[in-house]
Amino acid sequence: MADTDPILAAVPRRLAVWSEDARGLVVLERPRPTTTGLKGAGDLISWWLSPRRVRLDALGSTAWRRLDGRATVAEVAEALAAEHGIEDAQGRAAHFVRLLRREGYLAVDAHLPAAVEPR
Repeated sequence: MADTDPILAAVPRRLAVWSEDARGLVVLERPRPTTTGLKGAGDLISWWLSPRRVRLDALGSTAWRRLDGRATVAEVAEALAAEHGIEDAQGRAAHFVRLLRREGYLAVDAHLPAAVEPR
């Protein structure tokens, strides 16, 4: 039996402002960076040069709506498998959460530091 990905037990919470477009897809507003110093200056420049809005596809929109600060990543994966019939829902949900965390859209439980780093 393979080891279970520890991020599946995490309960992410949203940090980004979001809305839905006319087709019902989620549109995320990129949060302004909060880092300081030289790194903060670099992060701010990157933020200014990056797209401010990110439109998620149907799968990402379903996952985002479920990432409400109460559901675990595993529960979100179950919903994705049920609603969209995707294979490897746990792996895709884990990757999605890691990516959104890295980009500043989500916060993940601090007690899972190894789980939140990209693989």
